[in-house]
Amino acid sequence: MSGGAVALAAPIAAAELAGGDETVILAIRPSPWFIVIGLLPAIPVAAIAVLALLALSAAEDIPWDTAQAVAAGAVILGVRGAWQAYDWLSRAYVLTDRRIIVRAGIVTHTSACTLSEVAALGDATRWGERWVRCGSIGVMRGAPRVRRRSWRAARDASGTSRGGRDGAQGGDRTRAPRVWADRSLEWTCVSRPDHVRQTILSAVARYR
Repeated sequence: MSGGAVALAAPIAAAELAGGDETVILAIRPSPWFIVIGLLPAIPVAAIAVLALLALSAAEDIPWDTAQAVAAGAVILGVRGAWQAYDWLSRAYVLTDRRIIVRAGIVTHTSACTLSEVAALGDATRWGERWVRCGSIGVMRGAPRVRRRSWRAARDASGTSRGGRDGAQGGDRTRAPRVWADRSLEWTCVSRPDHVRQTILSAVARYR
């Protein structure tokens, strides 16, 4: 990690994700609350499973009792918690002077985009994250700046060459570059999300 990097969470080995000619500005993991928040949706599922098993256990021919039904619910929560913990351990969010890089998943995969492709940052914060002062940052991708300039040049040339009504119609048929939210680049459940967002925006403004 470079001297200008900000350690907002557990530090990671960013060198394996960033290229040798890139300067790491920020390298973090999600907040540990990522594990707890990801476990919350499994609680009602486990509760329903326990209630269903308890209802079935009233029948004499069902081979389990109350303790086994509760144990089944605990297994559901345990499996989901282990899954979420492993996902947390594998996740890494890295910002360099060239790219945004995200490593995530049980079967680890890495996604990246250049800073010139970042059109905007969105707020992807979930309801549970606000309780623990965390947040998620979505990355909106678009065409790199050089492509945007080419698009504008092509549009202007089309309008000028056709002239009048034909030129206007030609301009109408030319569409702006598409901008979309890339879910694979989302920085999920980060601590101090406002600071992280500002760090990314500053890097985009400076290096794109």
